[in-house]
Amino acid sequence: MKNKLVQRAGLLLVIAAACAMLMSVTLHLEPPMRAAPVTAEQEPVTEAAVEPNTTADEPPLPPLEVVPEEPEPRSSSAEYIGAEKSPNEKLYMRDLAVAGDSIASGFRHYGLIDAEHNIAQSAVSIWNLDYFTYDYGSGEVDTYGAVAYIKPAVLYFSVGMNDVNMYTAEEYAENYLRVIMRIRKISPDTVFIAAATTPIFDSNDFTSNEEIRMFNSALEEAVNSLNDDHVWYFDAYSVVADEETLALREDNSAGDGMHLAEHCYQDLLDCLFAYLDSTPARDIIMKDLWFPGGLTIFIQQ
Repeated sequence: MKNKLVQRAGLLLVIAAACAMLMSVTLHLEPPMRAAPVTAEQEPVTEAAVEPNTTADEPPLPPLEVVPEEPEPRSSSAEYIGAEKSPNEKLYMRDLAVAGDSIASGFRHYGLIDAEHNIAQSAVSIWNLDYFTYDYGSGEVDTYGAVAYIKPAVLYFSVGMNDVNMYTAEEYAENYLRVIMRIRKISPDTVFIAAATTPIFDSNDFTSNEEIRMFNSALEEAVNSLNDDHVWYFDAYSVVADEETLALREDNSAGDGMHLAEHCYQDLLDCLFAYLDSTPARDIIMKDLWFPGGLTIFIQQ
């Protein structure tokens, strides 16, 4: 037993001596050499003058341009000259008002509309529209006040003869649009018919039919640019013009080569109503006739 203890003690001494030698060797070793850090000069960093998602070799993309939608082309009301009478004629006539000059006042003069739906007088034009008033029982009101009072389903607006010597065609169309916008605000459910100025005899020296056509063309372009189903251009000029000379047809004159004969007014309405039947305005008018003011009146009650 004693011998085994001596042997174990000796073995432990040997192991301890070996460990001491190893530690001595480790402590005297020099640490490994490390590579010196690279200190190369760097150029200052600048942002590349290119658009995101592009490279220096690719030119920047041009800015995105928003192109407004082109209004859908509208058919000409002249296509409905001589068409069969509209089956909706009586409905259209039920709430039709006419505004404008002496040519417009012919609708009342010949009995096609009643006095309450007449907002027309001699010499009315776009440039002097605010000068004229109408009596609706509670006092004199201007054209806008009369429209606000009636709130018609359809407003046939006919001026221009007294404007051709006061404006350029562009100025006329621009100021006409202001009238439309104001009436649309006053009576938003009303379908506005912008009637073309009618022709005159070529022998009439008041103006020329070429000038009238220029004004009508500017008005048509302006109205169509609105792309509003409540606003429509009506080619009244073509309804009463001679197909060959483009002047006022002789039998359509009231005698002075400018104002219209009685039968012309029914011809104008026949063409207008046939045209409206082909447009979205028909449903707008029908809704206003059956539900004046729209469904909001039921909500408010």
